[in-house]
Amino acid sequence: MMTLSEIEEFRKYDEQLYILKKNKKFLKQLKLLIKNGVYEPNLSIDEMQYLIDYIANWYEIKYPDMELNNATYQDKDLNVDSISQYMSVKQLLSRLGNNANVFLRSYYRALGGFYGTTTDINGKEINDYILPINIGLDGELKYVYASSKTGLINDTKGIFIDLYHKSLFDLYSLDENKFNLQDVKKCVLLHDLNDMISRDIIKFAALKLIYSPNTNPETGIKRATLLIEEMQQEVGIIINVKPFIDNLFIDTNLTRYKSY
Repeated sequence: MMTLSEIEEFRKYDEQLYILKKNKKFLKQLKLLIKNGVYEPNLSIDEMQYLIDYIANWYEIKYPDMELNNATYQDKDLNVDSISQYMSVKQLLSRLGNNANVFLRSYYRALGGFYGTTTDINGKEINDYILPINIGLDGELKYVYASSKTGLINDTKGIFIDLYHKSLFDLYSLDENKFNLQDVKKCVLLHDLNDMISRDIIKFAALKLIYSPNTNPETGIKRATLLIEEMQQEVGIIINVKPFIDNLFIDTNLTRYKSY
């Protein structure tokens, strides 16, 4: 258990990266991507900040200090059940808007999409948002229809049967003298950048939990670890927890620190 002086020393290194308007590095990179035309955000900075705050607040409620520190509720008159079993990531996401879900799940995006059904790699039918992407040259209309959730091609209107259930990335192998892959590449790049940025937002929410004034850093680390692990399971965001946490510290006994 960290002493009060160790906690105070630890918090001196809090750069408040979870407050986006103070996070100059993040803002600079994001603005550069937008300026260069390679990233089209579907959330504003204020909406990203709302996500960070909402997620951090959710996890502070979901996992109380007593529960995380293996305390037991001795007073039977309290009749308290663990609230964590009711506060899944699905419940969290259901309380956010569609744009926030698209962002956190890193769905593929393109103009002209419409709601319908697609099939996953196992042939299971799923409700989806379908993206029509034209790969015809010189104004010719040759559409592939891809799942926004998976990026898998589900229909080519009989033109490219061999591409069924290939990913949009697989189209990179097509001959660019015969097909226009500009919109395909734009869609894939937008997805990849969104995946990177959404990972940052989850990390910032984790940092807010770790540096929270409502608890000690050790409990904050437990919450942050659970946040990352549960988000990975639900939305597929890949964050290696141990290096992320270890990067906060010069050594592992929490006595000397460095910032994230």
